[in-house]
Amino acid sequence: MHSKNGLRLFFLFLLLFTALFDGLLLYTQSITILFLINGFFVMWTPAIASGVARLLNHEDWHDLSFRWHTRSIGIACLLAVLFPLVIGFLAYGTAWITHLTPLLPFHATGDLEDVMEVAAPFAPSAGPTLLLLQAGLALLLTVISIIAAAGEEIGWRGYMLPRMVEGKVPGAIIISGLIWSLWHWPQILFSPPVASMPQIVTASIFLVTITALGCVSAWLRLRSGSMWPPIILHAAWNIIIVEIFNDFTQGVDTSLWTGEPGILVACTMVLVVGLLSITRVKSSTTYK
Repeated sequence: MHSKNGLRLFFLFLLLFTALFDGLLLYTQSITILFLINGFFVMWTPAIASGVARLLNHEDWHDLSFRWHTRSIGIACLLAVLFPLVIGFLAYGTAWITHLTPLLPFHATGDLEDVMEVAAPFAPSAGPTLLLLQAGLALLLTVISIIAAAGEEIGWRGYMLPRMVEGKVPGAIIISGLIWSLWHWPQILFSPPVASMPQIVTASIFLVTITALGCVSAWLRLRSGSMWPPIILHAAWNIIIVEIFNDFTQGVDTSLWTGEPGILVACTMVLVVGLLSITRVKSSTTYK
């Protein structure tokens, strides 16, 4: 009962804060405010909602573990980095080989483009200084991605998932991934169409991809007992798939076949996660 009360409070404040920040995104015209809301406040909404739920439900923070120094957690973090690489090479590689999506020269878009624009006035044309600047930008983008991903993961896998497991919610892993993907729908439905597809089609393909990703993230969280593997998976996904692989195609989520709402990415995710499920890894039995 205590877990279910916590879930009710979490979903209540999640809806309130999401409505507030998504509403601000729709009405503000300031690029700076848009960046702050979308890059920080929206992604930290689940963490804020979980914090309020903990306080009102008189829960402590002992289950929110940030352990990292054990071998199993190290392996889980390595898998978290490798997973989006595998998905990227399989999905995008197929798209490039079959010419469904062109392989273009790298062109930064999204957050990477924003970071590079800020650094452009200070960038030399060549030499060791340029290499240092590029390394610094890569490190900065990684840190930003980890901080942003932590905001979501503290709420989804740090609070919601354990409460669903403790409350014996049937199919907790799949349902948690489904809720996570549906949470993104308002921004998709009110955004311009991708590859001339209706927004509801884009949102439905995205739902398949992110629900599958949520299952992997939940498995890493439950197997390791630490928040670091899901945070690293989330950040690695955003950097490797959303930024790097997309920047070798047509930009951020502009293709019917690639990107988070891409058909090939969704199919690859279902195939890979399905193969992982066949191994019969029972994640919930390892959660403590």
